[in-house]
Amino acid sequence: MKYRLFFNLTILSALLYFFLNYILERNAFITLFSMYTLLFGLYLVLVQFLKANKKFFWWGIAVAISFRFLLLFSEPNWSDDFYRFFWDGKLSLNGISPFSFLPSTLIENGEAIKIGLNKELFEALNSPEYYSVYPPVLQAFFYISAFLGGSILSSVFILKLIVFACECGTIAVMLNLLNRFNIGRHNVFWYALNPLIIIELVGNLHFEAALIFFLLRAFLFFEKKQI
Repeated sequence: MKYRLFFNLTILSALLYFFLNYILERNAFITLFSMYTLLFGLYLVLVQFLKANKKFFWWGIAVAISFRFLLLFSEPNWSDDFYRFFWDGKLSLNGISPFSFLPSTLIENGEAIKIGLNKELFEALNSPEYYSVYPPVLQAFFYISAFLGGSILSSVFILKLIVFACECGTIAVMLNLLNRFNIGRHNVFWYALNPLIIIELVGNLHFEAALIFFLLRAFLFFEKKQI
């Protein structure tokens, strides 16, 4: 009975993740809100189930990672920042600093066209009149994705792999910290299975995932140094 409940909760959640990230248009607010609310309800039930059934712990970790893996192949549905990621990456790849030129300037003087940044991509940017706001570490990620990917979709996939790796690392570090502070390890699921975290970080390609990972890793490092 417990296995069936766990299986049903997992499959239904996975279907909702798929629907929200691969099928649903973000302007369909009522459907989006309803599906997301249902997904969040399933998350709460699943966390409580895992809290009460300790033998399912590693299954829960596997599910948390699987939900993230499921979103690796989707185009970010609720954010258009990834167009700027690709734009900045292509600039860096061609020796142009994204901090030095406005996208509009590069379109007007024709430099963008020369390196494969067309007007269609420019029109998709949500910040054509701003210099890049992304710090050097992220610019390095954008450079790598532009170098390895070539196209927007392949670049997005590479960046999602980086976010996915950061998220897996965060879960591992959290488990280490919970163990060191003698806090029940099941508490990791409040983060690991949270739909807001999964959709916003992996699904919508937000690099707060890297910030969270490195922040927790630094905290763990200093904690070990104190012992």
